[in-house]
Formats: sequence, structure tokens, C-alpha cells
Amino acid sequence: MSRIRYSMKQSYAETRWMPVRLRGFVDLVRPFTLIAPFLGCVLGILAATGATGQTAPWTDILYAAITLAMVNAASNALNQASDVASDTISKPYRPIPQGIITAEEARFVAYTLYALALFRSGTISEWFAVLMLAIVVTTIFYNMEPVRFKRRGWWANVAIAVPRGMLGFVAAWSIVADPVDALPWVLGALMMVYLIGAQNSKDYSDVLGDKAAGIITPVIRYGPEKTAWYSLPFLLIPGILTTYLGSIRFIPEAGMYLGALILFCGAMTAHLMINHRRQNFQKLENSPSWAMMYLTLLVMMLGFAIMYWA
Repeated sequence: MSRIRYSMKQSYAETRWMPVRLRGFVDLVRPFTLIAPFLGCVLGILAATGATGQTAPWTDILYAAITLAMVNAASNALNQASDVASDTISKPYRPIPQGIITAEEARFVAYTLYALALFRSGTISEWFAVLMLAIVVTTIFYNMEPVRFKRRGWWANVAIAVPRGMLGFVAAWSIVADPVDALPWVLGALMMVYLIGAQNSKDYSDVLGDKAAGIITPVIRYGPEKTAWYSLPFLLIPGILTTYLGSIRFIPEAGMYLGALILFCGAMTAHLMINHRRQNFQKLENSPSWAMMYLTLLVMMLGFAIMYWA
């Protein structure tokens, strides 16, 4: 663990192709995590087009995807501004503990991105703007006092899963089709349920820092192994339900095959979480089960898009 911290810390001093301050702001928004909302929005729109036959201008698709990624970037910046005490211990290589940027600057970046995203969403559609506002409010409540869901155990998982799993997908669907329909909410709920369990994977590397900051995550309350077993139903249910929905033709019959793939991915996530002590953290900022979480989300979103286009 110490080796990854050292190497990432040194990267600021060794950067040649990017000024140190700029590198700090880039790391603040965590670009790797922005791939999921961007691709998720595009794939959600493709799924809606395949399901309904309705289309949208490519500019709306691009702007919507950028807007969702922008909200995620804002949430990442606000999270780091709010987690200085924890990150100083668990992730001292991040730009705020390193002194590259300040918490106040991080908050300014977060609220600026939130404002730009809300403005941009209002120019796309009313439904998209309403759903984006719900996402913004939830992510702010996750990070900020007095609500700060992050301090509230499983509620923290729900506060992440609802906007990133369900509302983001429904917002993408609203670009081309009526979001009042049950279908996008059901598909979004499948991702939400998975995320409620999988989000625990991100806390495995933060135990020492979260304890020091008084943040009681399920991993701290129950221990890593018990938390993994408590997460298991959330990781497996989406695959089982997708298979069932395909069997009753609520979604295309191909959903049965997609459900089996989602079930396998959920089982792999659970396996990595249960065996977290054997994981190699040195090539990732977080655990391999955390990376598996993002891969599974991509499988689900890509699967929904292919299922309806096929």
C-alpha cells in the first residue's frame, strides 16, 4: 500500500507534460470515473432509441453525456473537499493532502461544474433538467453537512446508487423518450440495486482514514468479510431479475442471456470483495472489486443498448 502512495505522490514532482497545479485539478475530478456516466448516457439513449424508435439530434446526445460526466466530476471534487481528514490518512497522494490545491478551490470547482451542468441541462429538455437537479441535490447531500449521507452507513450507498444507477439512466432515456414510462425506471433500478452492494468496495482502502474522520461505513461497522456477504444479495439480484424479465418478455428475450452475464459479473464482484485481503492495490487507486463495479455497470448499460437494438 505504501508503494502506491509514494509513486503517486512522486508523480506530481515528476510531471513534465503538465503543470503541477493543472495536474492537481485533473486528478481532483478523477477522469477514470467519468467514463461510466459519459458512456452510460450514450448507451442509455441508444437503448431508448431501440426500444421506442424515437431519435434525438447528435448534439443533444453529446451535450447530455458531457453534462452527466460534468456532474460526476463536480461530485468527485466536492467529495475530496469534504474528505480531507480521511484522505490525509488513506489517500495522502491526492492533490488536497499534497497541498497542490486547497479544499476551498476544490469546492469552487465543484459548484462551478454543478452550475454549468444545470444550465446546460436546461437547454436540452425539461425532464432532463429536472432529473439532473435531483442528481445534483443528492450528490451534494451525500457530501455536505448537516445531512451528509456518507456518515450514515448503508444510506451512503443508497445516496450514490440512486443518482448514478437509476436517475442517470432515466435522464439519458428522457432525451429521446417519455421517462414516465416504467421501462427506464425498471432498468435503472437494476443498476441501482447492484450499486447499493458494490459501493462498499470503494471503502476497503479507506478504513483507517474513515475511522479517524468518524465516518462509520458498513466496512468499518461489520468488517470487510461480513460486509461482502451482506452485499451479496444486491450483487446477484439484478442478474436474476434481468433473466426473469426476459423470460416473461417484459424486456426482449435476449435479456435472459444478459441476465446470466450480469449474474456472473455480480458473483465476480462478490468474490473479489470476500477475498479482498488477497487483492493487489498497487495498480489501482482503489480495490479490484471497485474496478469490477465499473466494468459491471458498463456490461449492464451496453447490454441494454444491444438488447434493444438487436
